[in-house]
Amino acid sequence: MDRRMKLRDLISESVFRNWTKIVGEVDFKRFVKNYKKLDKTNVVAGSNGEYYGFKKGSKEAEWKYIEDESKLYSDMNDTEVHQIKGR
Repeated sequence: MDRRMKLRDLISESVFRNWTKIVGEVDFKRFVKNYKKLDKTNVVAGSNGEYYGFKKGSKEAEWKYIEDESKLYSDMNDTEVHQIKGR
């Protein structure tokens, strides 16, 4: 079993209703940096172009980013995502 399968087994995800375009690696890195600033217990984990954001100790992902699609899937609306990106 590869690392990606193990990560998927550990993290559950809700049905994400929205997606937001994240343009490029710089935009994603800024989002991750600001997501971690929102709460020091926020954690980002992933590999092979698929990343998840969640609270430390939780198995429920708050969002999922798929690098090939440049899309961030979540239950947040676009305004909330842009506020995190721009902080």
